Amino acid sequence: MKRLLLTIVAILGLAVTASAQVRLPEMPTRSSGHTDYRVKETGYWISGLLDGYYATNGRSIAGAAQFNIVQGYRFSEFLKVGIGVAPKYYFLGNADFCGKNGSPLSVPIYADVRGNIIPQTDAEFAFCWSADAGYAINEGVYLSPFIGVHLGDIRHCFTAGITYVFQGHYVDEYNNRPIHLVGLRLGYEF
Repeated sequence: MKRLLLTIVAILGLAVTASAQVRLPEMPTRSSGHTDYRVKETGYWISGLLDGYYATNGRSIAGAAQFNIVQGYRFSEFLKVGIGVAPKYYFLGNADFCGKNGSPLSVPIYADVRGNIIPQTDAEFAFCWSADAGYAINEGVYLSPFIGVHLGDIRHCFTAGITYVFQGHYVDEYNNRPIHLVGLRLGYEF
């Protein structure tokens, strides 16, 4: 009798267990248009960069510091296009580096094209480049190539490298002497 009772209880237990619905995890309720912007290669981007320069105009030397704000559109990690503004201040120099109004302050406004040389998705760093062309208020033509590295992921990375600037410099209405600047660039891009 015990055996029959244990068999009935076991069969009833199996029947109850088999008839119970197993609850599976539900699918997320996000819309199908969800985008993970942390790894998105296209879209809006912005960068803040600080440059320190050694400057010369052929007759004298000076130091300079420049803060760049650049923003634009990212077509891929290999091509980004934007515009930038970069107030620059000359120090440790003399009047040779002052512009039209005698101020050591210059404000380049420029078009920026940049990208990575190697893919950043596979590594923590990537070699990168940029080229800037525009006009420096109070001075003249502004051209600046840059080569360096991005450290981080595709959308949030530190930038470090070397840069060169060729810039027209207004001396007087008949003379325009170029300034050559070589420097170090540090910044953050997202």
